[in-house]
Amino acid sequence: MALCRQRGIPVLRRTSGGGTVLLDAGCLNYSLILPVAHHPSMASVTLTNQYIMEKQRRMLELCLGRKVALRGYTDLVIGERKVSGNAQRRVRSSVLFHGSFLCNADLELIDEVLAFPSRQPAYRLARAHSQFLINLGISVSDLSQAVLSYWVKNPEDTTERHPFRSNLERLSQAT
Repeated sequence: MALCRQRGIPVLRRTSGGGTVLLDAGCLNYSLILPVAHHPSMASVTLTNQYIMEKQRRMLELCLGRKVALRGYTDLVIGERKVSGNAQRRVRSSVLFHGSFLCNADLELIDEVLAFPSRQPAYRLARAHSQFLINLGISVSDLSQAVLSYWVKNPEDTTERHPFRSNLERLSQAT
């Protein structure tokens, strides 16, 4: 933390908890705020993780044209290297699910300023951050458009209720 202060890197705490992350201009951060009634899978932490992470995994595969896997509870990986970490916070009727994608993050800086985590998934194999993480090599802007398009339009699942679709359709018709 002292190195972050020396470099002018703000240190903030997430309400969802989870491990320490370094976010820079090469990361795409996203947040989904969904009503628990959005989908039956929103009923529990485990089901929500599975539901959202599978959608994110499919979206990323379509965007990149390569295999993406889910490891642990909320990590997306290419090969055995992590490209996305995620967390959730629940209240009675809503879920905040948020995470980040490593598009073109400074992995050397992550190694430099973040301590090795006290808890790690087995697949990490005690690798340093720069050996465990990998960038997607896609622009934050392009991935942002892909995430938004997939979650709003989702051509693979037209039967699912989308709480934000009707608002976006109304906005586009008004302009």
